[in-house]
Amino acid sequence: MSTIAQHLAEQFPNALQRMEQSRDIGELTGFFAENAVLSNLGAEHDRRGPDGVRHFWETYLERFAEIRTQFLHHHLSGQAVILEWCSEGRHAGGQPLSYSGVSILEFDPQGKIAGFRAYYDSAAFVGPPAGGHVST
Repeated sequence: MSTIAQHLAEQFPNALQRMEQSRDIGELTGFFAENAVLSNLGAEHDRRGPDGVRHFWETYLERFAEIRTQFLHHHLSGQAVILEWCSEGRHAGGQPLSYSGVSILEFDPQGKIAGFRAYYDSAAFVGPPAGGHVST
């Protein structure tokens, strides 16, 4: 097992949780390589480099009035760490939400995250149909 992978599997979740509490992205952005590429289901396109990393995490926080992520499992595989998680909180508009997913962190030889992809249950981000109720 790679010590870099183990370090990321332990430290990245802690840094993300601190970011969610403080809403300060500084510590978390330090995990990423200069040429990092980030993507998730909610992004129209990949984010790249230091500006992309900052934009990605600022946009993440803007979606929520509050958010708390719990990491359930991790898997180490070659040059990647796979993190399984669930998050609870409130949308920026105040509605409660709960969703789960997986993040894949690919790292470079220096131990920086070069690739970040998040896959999650996007239903938590879809509003109710017009009229405010679900038909059966």
